[in-house]
Amino acid sequence: MGKIILVVDDSRSVAQFVRDVLESRGYKVLTATDGMEALTQLFKYDVDLIIAEADMPGLNGVELVKAVRKTRKYQNVPVILVSSSGKPPVPQEQPPTEKANVFLRKPFDRKQIEKEVEKLVN
Repeated sequence: MGKIILVVDDSRSVAQFVRDVLESRGYKVLTATDGMEALTQLFKYDVDLIIAEADMPGLNGVELVKAVRKTRKYQNVPVILVSSSGKPPVPQEQPPTEKANVFLRKPFDRKQIEKEVEKLVN
């Protein structure tokens, strides 16, 4: 079975774009529209990578990373944070255990997401 990737974004069109790109590369893709739904998915499945929007309402991507890093099961899972903001949402001074592995600025293209995912899951 292929690697499982959880895509968390409140924009259904962005989530669908990422899902289409990754499924075409053979990944199994789960989606969630907010951080709380993502946490539910993480308890149900063994996820190999999380791609999350930093600026979602409710439990946002930054808070999701912090929550995930506190769990034994997912403390080392790779995370890509995405945002339309120009700079990474997590200050560089924060401990590495609270940071995402990669930050991508929206809009990103197919090749960017493929490249980053390949680096992190293989």
